[in-house]
Amino acid sequence: MSNLTPAQRLRQIQAKHQGASALQVPLWPVQVRPLPNTAARGALFTAANKREPRLQHRKQLVATTAQARIFHTGEELRQFDQTVWLQLVHQARSAPLGSEVESSFYAVLTSMGLSTGGRDSARVRHAIDRMVEATLWVYRRQDSEIASSGWTVEAPADDPQEDRIPAYFNGRLVATFRTDGGRSGAASFFYSLDPKIVRLFGVEDYSLVEWEQRLKLSPLAQWAHSFYHSHARPVPYALATLLALSGTRAVQRSFRTSFTNALEQLKDVGFLADYDIRDGLVHVARAARQG
Repeated sequence: MSNLTPAQRLRQIQAKHQGASALQVPLWPVQVRPLPNTAARGALFTAANKREPRLQHRKQLVATTAQARIFHTGEELRQFDQTVWLQLVHQARSAPLGSEVESSFYAVLTSMGLSTGGRDSARVRHAIDRMVEATLWVYRRQDSEIASSGWTVEAPADDPQEDRIPAYFNGRLVATFRTDGGRSGAASFFYSLDPKIVRLFGVEDYSLVEWEQRLKLSPLAQWAHSFYHSHARPVPYALATLLALSGTRAVQRSFRTSFTNALEQLKDVGFLADYDIRDGLVHVARAARQG
C-alpha cells in the first residue's frame, strides 16, 4: 500500500494530468478551498478594519514575502473579498477556465454561512465587482532571475511592451460577471475566470484552506489562517513583518494584542497546536490535519 497522505496523492494525480488540463484548475476535496501561495503570503487581501475607508490603488506594490512581487490596480481587497473569490474558484473547478459559470447569490451566501437577505447579497455583489475591476501583475522570483537586472521589479509600464520582465500572471481575479436582473438573494449570476489564472495553481503553488475553519474566524485570524496554510513548517516571523504583510493599519503595540487574539482563534478551531510571541518574533506550530 502507498504511504502517501490523501493530500500527497491528490498532488500526485494533479502533477500527472496537469499538462492535459492546462485550462482547468486542479480538483480538490469539497471541505477545502484552494488559495495561491502568492496571494496568501501578503496583503493582496488585507485584514484592514471594516471601518477604515478602502484604499484606491494604481499599480501599487503589495507587501509580500520575498518569493513574489505583486502590483495591484483597483480598490483595496479584503478578507471578505478573498472568501467570495475562494468560493467562486471552488464552484468553477470542474469547468474549463474562461467559460461562463452559472451560480446564484443564494449558493454563495449559504456556502459562506451568511443570511440570504439583500444586505449580504449586496456585499457579495460588490466584492465580485471589485475583483472584476482589479488588475494584477504577479512576478515570481524565478521569473526575475532571467533578467540581468536581478530581483528588481519596477511598477509595470503603461505600455506592457515596455516592461523589462514579463509578469508570471497579468489579469483579473474574476474576468467577467453579469446578473440575470433579479433582486432577491436567490438571483442567478454568471461569471468566468481568466484562463491565465491556472498559472497560479501549479502543483506546489497553492494551499488547501480548511473552509469551515475559515468561516469561524475574524478577518485578521482569516489572514493568519491563509498565511500559515502556505507554510507546511512555519518559521518565526517578526511581528512588524506580519503587521506589514497583513495590510492592517494598526500600530505595532495594538497589533500585538490583535494578532494574539487571532492566534487564539486559530487554536480554538484546531488549526494551531500552539504559539508563542517572544523577542518580537511569532512562533507557531500547526496542529496535525485531521483525516
